Amino acid sequence: MTAFDTFTGSTAIDNIHVFGGYAGTVNGSDGNDVVKVKADFFTRATDSINLVDGGNDTDSLIILADSGDTFNLQTYVTASKIQNFESYSITGVSSTSAVTLTGHSTIATALDGSASNDTLTGGNAADVLRGQDGSDTLTGGDGGDTLEGGIGNDTLIGGAGNDSITGGTGADVFRYEAVTDGTDTLMDFSGQSIGANEGDTFAFLNSTFNLGTLSYVEQSWTGGANALGGNVAGANVIVLTGAAIGTIGEALTAIANAGGASSPAIFVFHDSAHSNFGTVAYTTDASSGAGSQTLAILDSFTTDLSVFSSADFTTV
Repeated sequence: MTAFDTFTGSTAIDNIHVFGGYAGTVNGSDGNDVVKVKADFFTRATDSINLVDGGNDTDSLIILADSGDTFNLQTYVTASKIQNFESYSITGVSSTSAVTLTGHSTIATALDGSASNDTLTGGNAADVLRGQDGSDTLTGGDGGDTLEGGIGNDTLIGGAGNDSITGGTGADVFRYEAVTDGTDTLMDFSGQSIGANEGDTFAFLNSTFNLGTLSYVEQSWTGGANALGGNVAGANVIVLTGAAIGTIGEALTAIANAGGASSPAIFVFHDSAHSNFGTVAYTTDASSGAGSQTLAILDSFTTDLSVFSSADFTTV
């Protein structure tokens, strides 16, 4: 569809593609419609689109980002240029340069990047972010999001909510910015000596986790509240090695009894409450176990945690 003033769909299921030239108003009318519109129809200074209205029933809007577009879906919903859609997606897969895409504040949005270094940001719903190729930055926001980095050295920030995060190929950074961000499931963490040895890292925002300079230690653990194989005094990244299991409370008791400091710490153990998978957690006080929070579950990871190393953890 090229130049027009107003286009109204039929009462059946319509597939409406808006491209090229001047665009006025699109109304899907009745039926479960799919409407595709280029992003620059909204963002350009002249001859921008007036309104895209899905109409009645269950409609889908697909925004096509290209040529390094920056597109914020919420901006055009708030400005009443987009309305009455039940499904939103923004895709930059055809773009030859990086795109910056932001979803809706309350309605789940699918965001797809390009082959370049994209920036994708979700809202407060359960969004799906796929970086594709390139070294992308994906931020889920609130809600139980799905993040997939794809190929490249990506930075993945789940945000609040229990997210599912897949780094994909490359040395990815799984970044945590708040203690209360929720419990994420990491599908493919691959550190210096873990999995495919891709060099993935955990990164913790120092201004909220208050870790300071990281001090790493491993001590063997036979599970439950049993004593560790040695002292952890002064450490703030503590890995309980072996394949034994226990609860977060039992792990914290073992750490406290082994000289855990009265300061914040990250600790890694096999959690009996999460299918015995490797689990990354946080405490505000390693001597008492206060303020504990599970941050990440390493999906299907049941092997000895001695494969971790200090290189797998950093602060930002």
